[in-house]
Amino acid sequence: VHPMVLFVDSTVFAQILGYLVGLGSTLLYTPIAIRLLRQKQKAAEGLVLSTWWLKLSSYTASDIYYINQGYNLSTYIEAVILALEASVVLCLVAYYQRLVNAGFKCQVTIFLAVSILLLLAAPIQLVALGQGISAVLNTGALIPQFILNQRRQKAGDYSPITAGLATVGCLVRLFTTVQLNNADGLLIATFGSALLVNASLLTQICYLGTQIEGRTLWDVLTADCRRSTETEFDEVDDSETTPYHKEEDIALVGIQENSPLTVRRQNE
Repeated sequence: VHPMVLFVDSTVFAQILGYLVGLGSTLLYTPIAIRLLRQKQKAAEGLVLSTWWLKLSSYTASDIYYINQGYNLSTYIEAVILALEASVVLCLVAYYQRLVNAGFKCQVTIFLAVSILLLLAAPIQLVALGQGISAVLNTGALIPQFILNQRRQKAGDYSPITAGLATVGCLVRLFTTVQLNNADGLLIATFGSALLVNASLLTQICYLGTQIEGRTLWDVLTADCRRSTETEFDEVDDSETTPYHKEEDIALVGIQENSPLTVRRQNE
């Protein structure tokens, strides 16, 4: 087989993989968003707001770099999608942690202004620097989550499905970067570091869930697919401790004690 045919085939294959990664990325942070919408404050307590600021900044810097370099959309479509998903999760975490205040709104405004400025007017050297910083941000974004999980000695509320999909996605992106982006050193560093940190977080979640919390591996990995039993027990406990139920029970006991049937039985 002629080498050129192999090159063309590998390029087409890399492009197909790139679009598949983009399709899969629509599910990357969906489990976290669903858990937040379902469990609200309880799920938000297990997440760190700064993680999502760093993720959003990282994906946005990557998007700007790709666009300025004129790379094919198949090589960064997931970065665009993930930037949108990270912004949604960021807002949900801020909302359920009750942090949507003037300071948060000011940060969002500044972030949007800087992003637009970098996209439209920044020199390529500054954009390349932004991509280099993106690699650092993407690696450091999960460090606060590591620390929170370790301090609480729990698997936390960062989705193991998300960490697993991110690990596989980074492996694919290392391949497509070599095939489609001329083995861009900045991109290889970005995906290599992201691969390391996501695989490490997935390992930590599995370890804390199975060895510390005493859950099965299947239970840990499928935590996003069902409602937490602990949450259901908490809701039952909360309903039983409300003043309404206590007063109703006291009144019911009083009625039963003073009923004619109860008095007759006591006299007998």
